[in-house]
Amino acid sequence: MLAAAFGVVVVAGRPISLPGLLLEVVEDEPAQSGGAADRLEMAAVDMRPLAVPLTDDQAPAGARLLALGWATVDADRAAAGWADARWTTAARDSLLGARALLGGPDAIVLLEPDTEGRLAAALARHGEGPAALYVEVREGAAAGARARLAWLGVRVSAGPGPFGAGIAVMGTPPSGPTLILVPASASMFAGRSRPGVRGTIRA
Repeated sequence: MLAAAFGVVVVAGRPISLPGLLLEVVEDEPAQSGGAADRLEMAAVDMRPLAVPLTDDQAPAGARLLALGWATVDADRAAAGWADARWTTAARDSLLGARALLGGPDAIVLLEPDTEGRLAAALARHGEGPAALYVEVREGAAAGARARLAWLGVRVSAGPGPFGAGIAVMGTPPSGPTLILVPASASMFAGRSRPGVRGTIRA
């Protein structure tokens, strides 16, 4: 699914790199139910050189991280507990079914469910924590991603969100994690510098 969304080669143990994000794809560990792990984990910043050098097929051209979506049952409470961060109300995420607060110092979107959607399912299964990735991509890349995902039988859904019109990769299970692609032409940050999450996210 990640390979189709980004148009790159995805191999477990080899990271995908884009500005603001190092996405490590780890080997699936069978759960007790026999299914694969399905979660995002945010690791601490590691500024050391990568042990495995990146190749061109692992770096999606023109893509960059807009924000990490953090699921919470109470966005205002979560915001108050985030030291030294400033928060602003962002547009509702219709794809996840959540109200949103945008802030930092890193690019974080606090997401509080307001419907029985994907975010509510993520909270019910995993509790509070990383639940979504917002990634800006080139306009043509977004169209290509939709075509590749459709060929794989992966459903996508389009709708407004904190960064403008986005495309959610609606992989299974409904509890996510959810990748949301934002075409550069639709992004509220198109052509502008936006600090990203400095660190590693494991999928």
